[in-house]
Amino acid sequence: MSLVSTGFLVFLLVGVIVYYLIPKKAQWAWLLILSYAYYLCSGYKTVVFILLTTIVTFTLGILLERTEDNLDKSLKADGLAREDKKALKEKAKTYKKRVVVLALLLVFGVLAVVKYHNFAIENVNGIIKAFGGNGRISTFTLLLPLGISFYSFQSISYVIDVYRGKVKACNNIFKYALFVSYFPQITQGPIGRYDRLAPQFLAEHKYDLAVIQHGLQRMAWGLFKKFIIADRAGVVSDLVFNNPGQYHGIYVIIGVLAYCAQLYGDFAGGIDMVMGASEMFGIHLDDNFRQPFFSHSIGEFWRRWHISLTSWFTDYVYIPLGGSRCSRAKHYANIFIVFLLSGIWHGAAWTYVIWGVMHGVYQIIGHITSRLRARLWDNLKISQTSATAVLFKRVVTFLLVLIAWVAFR
Repeated sequence: MSLVSTGFLVFLLVGVIVYYLIPKKAQWAWLLILSYAYYLCSGYKTVVFILLTTIVTFTLGILLERTEDNLDKSLKADGLAREDKKALKEKAKTYKKRVVVLALLLVFGVLAVVKYHNFAIENVNGIIKAFGGNGRISTFTLLLPLGISFYSFQSISYVIDVYRGKVKACNNIFKYALFVSYFPQITQGPIGRYDRLAPQFLAEHKYDLAVIQHGLQRMAWGLFKKFIIADRAGVVSDLVFNNPGQYHGIYVIIGVLAYCAQLYGDFAGGIDMVMGASEMFGIHLDDNFRQPFFSHSIGEFWRRWHISLTSWFTDYVYIPLGGSRCSRAKHYANIFIVFLLSGIWHGAAWTYVIWGVMHGVYQIIGHITSRLRARLWDNLKISQTSATAVLFKRVVTFLLVLIAWVAFR
């Protein structure tokens, strides 16, 4: 069921009316019913995947919590030597790490198989052919579950947060299932965090006309971005990109600019639709875009574009790898790994990988040349906060983003 379909609007309207008519303590249960009804509309065959992810991560979260509770009880036992306490902590830590690794293998293993199996097979066939082999592995078709990239990342963030002690494990699988499957965000994101969403799901929301109106306005703005900006720009971008030999010069530039507008209008418009729909239930999702094309650098661009994905990779990949608190070479390797994975996350094609690598290289070059660029501004006697410097940085950043979009397309 598309977000921009009449069916979705009717589904949402009925959902909101019932939501405010039923007892407030049952509102979260109604959201869960709506979420699975929405998911089933996309095809009942793939519901097993989201159920599997929910059951696995819920169970492993409980295991992590119980391990920590048992450790606390053991440490409080009388007459326990310091060495014994240390051994118990190390044993519990090792066990908890294994639980997290198991979650990663199971959740990301399913994601890898259903989303990237044919991409992997085609590349293996290419290697076989390059070395003169005649054999060929046959590709096969698997149903791609709705929103699997989003709910996989969201559920893994929960497991890691429980492991870190940031959140307590949920002891009600139905309430946890709502966190994984919440229907407004299942197809477009943003990737939510348990500590910010769970309290809102369980809170009692009173009917407020102003809240409904604001949600509808946000959805209307999203429809404008998708239909007026994205769809119109898409006509131009498709014309140029689908006929690359027929267009040159200024027409190519127009095509690239149109594709940029198409991407932003479609993605940001979809997020506005999602956030508006969620606001009508009193649930506020994290902002995912913040004027990205006004960024002064590629680093700032990624703090404004697909914010929830950037923060996910920062918290669960970049920082655990060492972030910037390591050698320069390791720091740059961490940046490269993050953007390589970001490219892979976007789709099973080399175009996405190249796009991710380009942004990683942009970031690394930006770090390497930061002092040199600062000296150049000083030599020119131009403040980096002046209107001239700000405009220059915005233009350069925008051009770099555009060039990368060509690879993405």
